[in-house]
Amino acid sequence: MTPLNIDDRASIDEQKKQNIIESRIEFSEHIIPFRDDRIRQHKRKSWKVPLELLQFRKNNSRIRAEVLTYEKSLGTIDQDTEDGQKILGDFLTKSDPERMDDLKQLLKVNGQEMPAVATGDGLLLNGNRRFKALQELDGSQFDYMEVVILPTGNADDGYGEGRSPTHREIQNLEHDYQIARTGHSKYTGVNKALWYRQNIDDGYTVKELLQRDPLMQGKTETELVREVGKVKRDIIETLEEFDNYLTYFGRENIYKDSEQGGAISDDRWQAFIDWTKVYRKLKDPSKHAEMNIRQEEIPIIRRAAFKLIRQKNIGDAGKPHEMMRKITTRILPDSEMKKKWIKIGDETKIPSKLKHEEEIDDEGNPKSGKVIDTEWSQKHGQHVVNLAKKIKRDLTHVEDTNKPIKLLEAAIGKVNHPDLNPRGISFEDNDACMELCEMLTERAQELYDVFDSNRMNLDKLVNKYNS
Repeated sequence: MTPLNIDDRASIDEQKKQNIIESRIEFSEHIIPFRDDRIRQHKRKSWKVPLELLQFRKNNSRIRAEVLTYEKSLGTIDQDTEDGQKILGDFLTKSDPERMDDLKQLLKVNGQEMPAVATGDGLLLNGNRRFKALQELDGSQFDYMEVVILPTGNADDGYGEGRSPTHREIQNLEHDYQIARTGHSKYTGVNKALWYRQNIDDGYTVKELLQRDPLMQGKTETELVREVGKVKRDIIETLEEFDNYLTYFGRENIYKDSEQGGAISDDRWQAFIDWTKVYRKLKDPSKHAEMNIRQEEIPIIRRAAFKLIRQKNIGDAGKPHEMMRKITTRILPDSEMKKKWIKIGDETKIPSKLKHEEEIDDEGNPKSGKVIDTEWSQKHGQHVVNLAKKIKRDLTHVEDTNKPIKLLEAAIGKVNHPDLNPRGISFEDNDACMELCEMLTERAQELYDVFDSNRMNLDKLVNKYNS
């Protein structure tokens, strides 16, 4: 289909505006977070608008990852077409299916309690999920949506005086509705990270974004600086490392597990959060000795983490994010576990990519990212899983063998507790305490005798081996 030129699109937008004006029904008034409306307590009219005259907005941060993934794999989504609107609506349903069902039930029982916000041509800036929910409900009462329509620059159309909203004003409005307010399905995971990146690219600072959040009101400067650092570390840096992961596997902008939508699993995004913390530590040369690594090993360690996250399902080895948390503290310091981790990252043993001819279908077209991931897992995934299971067994063995030490350390901590003051005991409890001390003495001697026997047996083995 030939794209519309600017004049044609402007003509269609004007027709859309006129269609809404002719069909709308004046309904109520509301104060919305637009410009200085809240400060002035300025109310704007809301209108009942037929659903068929409203549109999902493609540049909606809730489905940013889905849109980027789809457009990278399958082509541009035109939000002005019926097909484009269907794709965007499906993304909204899949982004949070459980809460979508809850929303439909709430609309059935209570009706629409809050107005949506749209531009004069029916493009929804807020209320996309409610719009999708209304589309899926039966009954004439669900054929209309209550909408506050922002100024168009023409006060005669009934939407108030003033110019049409700027891009930054739209971003501010979206932030106030979706990030700062409670009761909404807030952006999570990769979409939240992409939202931050988009706003930073638009000129916001992290501090400015946080200051718009009511939960940040009243925070001291020190607390605000701490929150800024947390966002940069846990969200922005995590997204950067996610991008590095995608580039490594030739999957740039494929932010979702499926080109058709389907959110990246919580476990996989959590694995990226935990891995990013590990990678930050790996890059600190002062910590290399305690982690038992050399600078030149870091890329191999990183590749191993990426492959483990890509495999996602590692069976009895647990979940990838759980293993990420033990890389620097448990896995790398142990030479045997480290060897297994390095094997996962070794390209000669487990290649990160399929051969070129394996990434092409029978017609000579490139296979989708999802298909390639599946086939890579079928070919190399079991090797990753087997090594991960061996590492897990090693971790469990170390934990089991260390349990007596930890329990004894905990016991010593308790008997040396400052509150354990014999002089402060009541007379009637003194005899009971003496009995408990006798039991502790007897148990301590039993344990000492067993540990001493273990030592003697070990000495005999060593002497026999050396003789």
